[in-house]
Amino acid sequence: MIGSGRDQLVVWLLFVGRHLLEVATEEIEVEGERLSAVETAALLALRAFPSMSQTDLSALLMRDKTTLSRTLSRLEDGGFIAARMDPIDGRRKTLDLTEKSRALVTPALESITERLERAVSGMTVEEEKACFLLIERMMTHVSVA
Repeated sequence: MIGSGRDQLVVWLLFVGRHLLEVATEEIEVEGERLSAVETAALLALRAFPSMSQTDLSALLMRDKTTLSRTLSRLEDGGFIAARMDPIDGRRKTLDLTEKSRALVTPALESITERLERAVSGMTVEEEKACFLLIERMMTHVSVA
C-alpha cells in the first residue's frame, strides 16, 4: 500500500503526524474540556524539555511566536504552565509545567508517551538514528509561518 513517490511520502507524513497528535489530544481532558492540538503539543514538549524558552518551543513546534504566544497565555491563565525569568539570561523567560498540569495532564502524557514508545520499539538503534536525522533534515526545510 505504501508507495515510493514523493507525493505519497508527504501524504503519509501528514497523516502519521496528525494521527499521533489526535491521539494525544483525545487522551487529555481537563475539567471536562479538551485542550487544543497546539496546547497538547506545547505540554508534551514542556514535559520532554523542561525549562524551555518560548523561542525554543516555537522552533520545536514549528509555530509562529505570536500565534504560540496566545496559546501559551491561555495555558498560563489556566494554570497549566508557569513562565519564569531565565536565571542565566535575564532577557528571556523559561516555561515549565505547573503542579496543576502535572496532576491533571501527566497521566495522559505518560499514556501517550508509552504508546509512541511501543510504536518505535521495533526499531533498531540504527533505524532510530536514521529517523532522527530524517526528522531533523525535514524540520530545517519547513518554514515557521
